[in-house]
Amino acid sequence: MGTRDRPRANIILVESDAPDDSMYTAVITAAGLPGVSAVSNSWGIDGERPDEAVLDSAFTTPSGHQGVTFLASTGDNGAPGGYPAYSPNVVAVGGTTLD
Repeated sequence: MGTRDRPRANIILVESDAPDDSMYTAVITAAGLPGVSAVSNSWGIDGERPDEAVLDSAFTTPSGHQGVTFLASTGDNGAPGGYPAYSPNVVAVGGTTLD
């Protein structure tokens, strides 16, 4: 395999300890890292949230940073999906049902 044939993707893993505001902090941290162009999430919360308008701001490109695309799983329970896939700032991915 020559140099031209090698994948050029770099993956940085950013984790959070708890399913609370620290998950949003992890998203913001990941988006702000140098060279990051996509942040992928798989922590769907069932249904929509009453505080979504405030939380959606976590899924925006940081000021002065290259554009960041935010992706989120829609969940493992079929339709309807979950948050943050419902955010208008996120590309919803998936829609599976585990049997």
